[in-house]
Amino acid sequence: MIFTGLVMNFLFFGLSLFLVMARQTIRTLDEGRREQRLKILADLNAENEKILTQYRWIDRSKGVVGIPIDRAMDLVLIDLQANKPHPAGPVVTPASANNPPSREQAANQSGDPKAGEVIFKQCAACHSLDPDTNKQGPTLAGLFGRHAGTVEDFNYSAANKNSGIVWDEAILRKYLANPQALVPGTKMTFAGLKDPQQIEDMIAYLKEATKTK
Repeated sequence: MIFTGLVMNFLFFGLSLFLVMARQTIRTLDEGRREQRLKILADLNAENEKILTQYRWIDRSKGVVGIPIDRAMDLVLIDLQANKPHPAGPVVTPASANNPPSREQAANQSGDPKAGEVIFKQCAACHSLDPDTNKQGPTLAGLFGRHAGTVEDFNYSAANKNSGIVWDEAILRKYLANPQALVPGTKMTFAGLKDPQQIEDMIAYLKEATKTK
């Protein structure tokens, strides 16, 4: 009887131990669902990280729009110019150049030659201030009071030669705002300056820098 009791206790203990171990290794239905949900959340999080690194998100009146990073450079440039302008001024688009400053606006502004010198760096690749040096564009030495299309040894467009322009401040305001609008057919590809103050600064600089000795 004692032996039988010991055997029964041993079997009961073994069965209990087996059930405990099995309980630890066999997932319940709730545990399976929990692991599945965690996997789904992990996948969604990974996808969100991918989207955030591959797309630039922009707030628009009609909602939030995702634009691939490699196609969003123009928007990045616009944001940078709006938040931290370059000393030489914002990049000008053809659309903005169609709105030159009025004479009244220009008359109320005074140009800063030092600021104009910085802006002129956009022009220096094509225009020299040396009377004897033409580049892609003609020298600007002696600009004020000069008839358009008259610099020697420079191949002007017919549009420029026949424009009848005599360069002065008023003409330069229009030309710097939109060269193609003032002289249709000109070879000059510069889109123009959209900021009236930049135009005044440029004119103030050119009035001094283009004087010939």
